[in-house]
Amino acid sequence: MSTSYHFVSEQKLSDKLVSGSFLGNFKTAFKKITLRKCLLKLHLYISLWLGTLLVIAGVTGSLLVYEHTLDKWLNPDMMSVAVGERWLPIADLVAIANRVSPIPEPPSHLQMPEDPSEALIVRYQAAAMPGHKGHNHHFHEVMVNPYTGQVLGDRDRNDALMTFILRLHFSLLAGDFGKLVMGITSLLTLVLTVTGIYLWWPKLGKIKQAFLIKRNASSTRFNFDLHKTTGIYTAIVMLAVALSGVYFNLPQLFNRLVKNPPIFPLTHDVSDFFELKSVMTSSFKRFAPVSRAFYSPEAVCGRFSGELHPRRVHSTPVSA
Repeated sequence: MSTSYHFVSEQKLSDKLVSGSFLGNFKTAFKKITLRKCLLKLHLYISLWLGTLLVIAGVTGSLLVYEHTLDKWLNPDMMSVAVGERWLPIADLVAIANRVSPIPEPPSHLQMPEDPSEALIVRYQAAAMPGHKGHNHHFHEVMVNPYTGQVLGDRDRNDALMTFILRLHFSLLAGDFGKLVMGITSLLTLVLTVTGIYLWWPKLGKIKQAFLIKRNASSTRFNFDLHKTTGIYTAIVMLAVALSGVYFNLPQLFNRLVKNPPIFPLTHDVSDFFELKSVMTSSFKRFAPVSRAFYSPEAVCGRFSGELHPRRVHSTPVSA
């Protein structure tokens, strides 16, 4: 038996590839690639990669919305008091807290109660955690009954459950690296939301259907419609949440765009909480009455009832 071999020259092989089915198939496949298909793949792979991180951020973020309420519920002996007729002078309350605090320096600031049945929290700046960069948020807290002067307890703020949840939300308990990861996660969530809106965008004749879930549809179609409608109804919220996450974790991207708010002069000597609330309200006449305030030797900061953002704070310096 004889075997014959057929050899093809390089030139003939090249001509065959150029003129044959290989290049034709490549051109056909390339023509089928559209912007929609690219964005669909991008949307899919970002979702798969971000799934776990978004669940962590969503659950912890939801808990942090109720941080103060949960903290009070978890620590009623330290955070709740019986309502009295009038507060003791702030100077006396601070002096009482100073005797309990393990930190010899004066308090960093006072957190005034939102409700008359809550304790006064005196915060002292503790040493920054090893390797920490930026503003130091490590505090030791002393809780004082503002009506009687009784010390209800003290704690390292970093040991509180809600602070643990905050660090998990903000940096995955991984320091600066975790902060960077969550910042990139927020950035990719922006991309995810924008591509989702593009993929959802209906044709003119199908606008109504785009906002509805088809009845009596298959399970596959039901899941698709549920994903589509839930996504578009929450898109604005997702954009706001993702953008704020980028701002908090990657502030260098916004530093040139954001200016510090104006500071209004305050010429009152504040010695009582009720006077403090009155002074804050009079200093910011265009705002509603103060619902929460912080007091330090340098400034008085207040949050006003009716704020769209529950953590928005207005600051005014205390004159010497």
